[in-house]
Amino acid sequence: MNFIPKTSKDMRHEETRQEYITRAVFSLTGFGLVCTIFISVIVNILIGRPMWWPIILMVVSGIILTLGWFIFGVNNWRIARYFPPLLFVFLGTYVTFQPRLDTVGVLLYALAITLTAILFNSKIQWLTVLLSSIAHLLATWFHGEYSFELFVSINLIVTICLSGVAILQWLSS
Repeated sequence: MNFIPKTSKDMRHEETRQEYITRAVFSLTGFGLVCTIFISVIVNILIGRPMWWPIILMVVSGIILTLGWFIFGVNNWRIARYFPPLLFVFLGTYVTFQPRLDTVGVLLYALAITLTAILFNSKIQWLTVLLSSIAHLLATWFHGEYSFELFVSINLIVTICLSGVAILQWLSS
């Protein structure tokens, strides 16, 4: 524990680091999204019976990231850094709602928790754990595929796993 208050130089250095990390997250997420869209289009053309909903979902995600990038470009990186974690919570909820894809949704929630810890701090990531757990709970409830006992068991396991991701991220920082 550090009981010495931070100087203004330390705080400027921290802001510069957070701005750089925000830029890197936007760049890597955007690059990964462009590559995924390209590969998905090629695979959809090759299989003959294409599924276009994933591509539409990725294009919407790209629009959201582009909006965040423009906000970042006008020097509002503090606002723009909310976009990637919220995007992955939204994607996790959407994918969880799809039949037989709820495990993939949990991975997207874990990514949102990790991004929150990187872009903000380890304390704020607990809010993302709560938001992700509630989103998963609602998506599985509205999906209506499980009995009540199985529904409660699955959501308890998901919440424990997401908390485990947050604890590991907190211990690593």
